[in-house]
Amino acid sequence: MALDSYLVSRMCNWANWATRGADGGIGYPKRSAFTNNMPCGSGMDYSLEVNEGAIEIDACMKALSLTKHELYSAVYMHYRRNDLTMTEKLQSLGCVKSTYYVKIDLAHNQILGFLNDLTCGIKLPN
Repeated sequence: MALDSYLVSRMCNWANWATRGADGGIGYPKRSAFTNNMPCGSGMDYSLEVNEGAIEIDACMKALSLTKHELYSAVYMHYRRNDLTMTEKLQSLGCVKSTYYVKIDLAHNQILGFLNDLTCGIKLPN
C-alpha cells in the first residue's frame, strides 16, 4: 500500500506535537509570567490549545508499542528521529531499506485500524 497522505499528514502533526511535548510543549508564552494576573488588554483571552488529532495518534502509537513493538520502533524512527540519517536509522533497526519501508507500511495499516477502533468506540490496548 502506498503512503496514505491523510495518515502521513496526521503522523507529521503528531511528531511535531510529541516533539514539543518532550521539551515541555509550551513554547513561548503569550504573556509574561509577571502579567498572568492582569486582564488581557486586547479582549482576547488565552486558551490552551488542545491538539485532538495528535492525541488520537499518540494513543495509537502507545497501542502499537504494546502490540507490535518492532513496527512502533520503525515508525518512531521515521517520524520522530529526523536527526538521524537513513543509514543510522537502518543500523539502529537492524534492517535494510526495503524492509524499513515495509515496516512503515504495516505500521500505517495498524494505526489506521486503531483509528477505526477509536471511531467505533473500541478501546485500544493500554
